[in-house]
Amino acid sequence: MRNWNDPVCAPKDGTMLHLLIRQGQDENDAFTPFDDSREPYETIGFNNLANTQEDRWDFAGWDWQQDCFVTGAGEVIGWLPFGQPPSPIENVRGDLYDADAFMADGGYTPMTSAEAVLAWLLIEKIGVPDDVCYSPNQAQDIIVRRLDLARELEEIDAMLAEGQGDDQGHPIMPEFTKSMTTYAKVEACLHLLERRRDALHPSPVSNVVGADRLIEAAKDVIVSASDTYKKRNGHLGSFEDDSGEKCWIVPFDAFEGLRSAVDALASTKVGR
Repeated sequence: MRNWNDPVCAPKDGTMLHLLIRQGQDENDAFTPFDDSREPYETIGFNNLANTQEDRWDFAGWDWQQDCFVTGAGEVIGWLPFGQPPSPIENVRGDLYDADAFMADGGYTPMTSAEAVLAWLLIEKIGVPDDVCYSPNQAQDIIVRRLDLARELEEIDAMLAEGQGDDQGHPIMPEFTKSMTTYAKVEACLHLLERRRDALHPSPVSNVVGADRLIEAAKDVIVSASDTYKKRNGHLGSFEDDSGEKCWIVPFDAFEGLRSAVDALASTKVGR
C-alpha cells in the first residue's frame, strides 16, 4: 500500500487507471479477483463521476464459475496512472518524480518530508481547503500567486504611508496605527473619502436615504426598549434615575444603530 496513491485523489473523469482492490473477507461476499485469494488484487478500471454525476468505480474482475471477465467487486484502496506499476522498491513511490501527480495525504500513502512542508504551507498558512488533493505544480502556482499578492499589498502599504501628508505637512489621510493591516488602512481611506465626498457634494437623495435610515433606527430603539430586566433569581427588575423617573433599557445593537444613523446623516450636512 505504501507505493499506491490514495483513491480520494484519483481522477474521476473516466480516465483508465491501474487499481488496487480489497476483497470482502466474508465467504458470502462476491469473489472476483484473478487469483484464488482474498488478498488485495490489481486490476484496471475507472470512475466517471465528472460525466455521470455518479461516484462509482467500474473495474475488471474474474468470474470463477463461468471463467470469464466480469465487473469486479470490492473496495478501491489504491491507484496509479494506467500502465505504471507500483515501484518494486519498498517505500519508493512510482509517481514521486511526477510534478503533476497528486501528493500523498498521509492516509494509505505516507507523505515525504517535502510533501508535508508543502501541505503545511498550503493548508495552515495560505488557507486552501484541506479536503482537496494538490500536485507539486498546483502547489507552486498557489504559493506564487500568494507571494505576488503579498508584494502588491506591501506596495499599497508603502503608497499609503507616503500619502499621509501633503507638501505643507497637512494630514490628508487617516492616522494609521502600527497594528493596522493593509486591508484596514485601505478601508479607513475609503471611509474618509466617502465622508469628504458627501460633505463637499451633499446629495438630496443621500439626505433622504440618511433620514429614512435614522427613522428606521429610531423605530428599532423604540420597539426593542424595555422598562424591566430579568434578575439572576428570575425576578423582574427596573431602573430609575436620581429623580425617581423610570429609565428605559435599550439593547446595545439598537443603540449603536441609532448612533451610526445620526453620524451618517450629520456627515452629509457638514459642507452646508
